[in-house]
Order: sequence, then structure tokens, then C-alpha cells
Amino acid sequence: MNNTIENLVKIQLGFGSAANELSQQLSTKASRLSQIGESVNNEIQQLVQLHNLEISEDILDTLIES
Repeated sequence: MNNTIENLVKIQLGFGSAANELSQQLSTKASRLSQIGESVNNEIQQLVQLHNLEISEDILDTLIES
């Protein structure tokens, strides 16, 4: 009986550690995604300023045709 309880405690600790690690990974990925989003927005703003563009759904086609 004690062995079973000890095993359950170990399993519980293992789940806690795994959940904590996944949470940290998710936070890291979310932070990186935010940085990438900011970089994309900065690039878009630079393109708008340099080429006097209006952002629309077909902007890529318009740029390719130019």
C-alpha cells in the first residue's frame, strides 16, 4: 500500500514538473512570437513610408507587378 502511495506521489510530482516546463516553453514561444510580430509591423511601416503604400489584401500582387 505504501509503495502505491509513493508511486502516486512520484507521478503527481512528474506531472507538476512537466506542466511547469511546458508553461515555461509556452511563455518563451509567446514572447518570441510577439517580437516577430513587432518586427513585421516595423518592416511594414518602413515599406509604407518608403513606397507610399496603402496596405490592402492585394498589396503583394501590386508590388510584384511594379
